[in-house]
Amino acid sequence: EEEDRGEAGIRRRAVLEAWEEAGLRVEPAAIKFLGPPVFPTPGMAPECFFLVHAEVDPTDPAAPCGDGSPMEEGSRQRFLPIKEAIALCDRGEISDAKTEILLRRLAVHLA
Repeated sequence: EEEDRGEAGIRRRAVLEAWEEAGLRVEPAAIKFLGPPVFPTPGMAPECFFLVHAEVDPTDPAAPCGDGSPMEEGSRQRFLPIKEAIALCDRGEISDAKTEILLRRLAVHLA
């Protein structure tokens, strides 16, 4: 989206997504970037993912409000140790490429 451009726009979008998808409040200044953006289908679509992270308190989430998208229907959130989440990717239980890339970049960042 036009308003999601530049570092401030990406931080703003990350704050909104954390609230919509996980019920977590995050301040824009807490958002940290995890390397360069990722293009899921280069040459086919202009969509670009900026992978970010922020420290949050997983014991204090609100119920996610969602954005009304059918893509979010039936979704659920789980808070796992990063090694366990990566193991789920390795077993094919998490099959979303951007999530796996994000988890692996975050593991390297935290090491």
